[in-house]
Amino acid sequence: MEVKLVESPADIATCRHLAWCVLVQEQGWQILADNTSGLRIIHPDTRPELADDYEAVAEWMALVEGDEIVGCNRKSGRVAGQFELERYISIPAFLKEDDSAFEHTRLCIAPKYRSKKAMLRIAKFWYEHYRERQLGHFFTTGYEPFPGGMYRQLGMHQEHTEFKYNAHETKGCFIYHFNMRDLQLVDSMIEQIDALIRCAE
Repeated sequence: MEVKLVESPADIATCRHLAWCVLVQEQGWQILADNTSGLRIIHPDTRPELADDYEAVAEWMALVEGDEIVGCNRKSGRVAGQFELERYISIPAFLKEDDSAFEHTRLCIAPKYRSKKAMLRIAKFWYEHYRERQLGHFFTTGYEPFPGGMYRQLGMHQEHTEFKYNAHETKGCFIYHFNMRDLQLVDSMIEQIDALIRCAE
């Protein structure tokens, strides 16, 4: 398996379809009509895809096995000065004020390919790719104990304020973030992940 950036409309559509399969079909995400980020299902009668108002500022990463996309993750910036998460809650000031910050969403791996090794390969790609581009903080959201525990193992810090995207959710989320400017920590995480990947082989 390898992780790479995808840019073609067909590959991006495949990533959005995988996000629909995992997040909506498998995990039961409810897409409310009045959600504030324009979250919606497109092509529902043919090959459903999960889309929102942030597609134009999104960069997709794909976990690839052979010629097949089996995992994905999305990096996105701001629209009208706001991250997607800011349309739901206030975010910490240091994230809001960081011009190089960005948001992670749509982390999905197809059931057949889920493994610690697959996740480690995705995480290694994060740190190597973002280090090369000299970016700032990145952040995401998740539940406890999973994927929150996994994010902490990957060096991310947890904000301790719990929140819900809407009143219908039964479980709260947390924000997790990582400072890509801490190059010593970045290099340490890459070394640790490399070691873990070797142990998993």
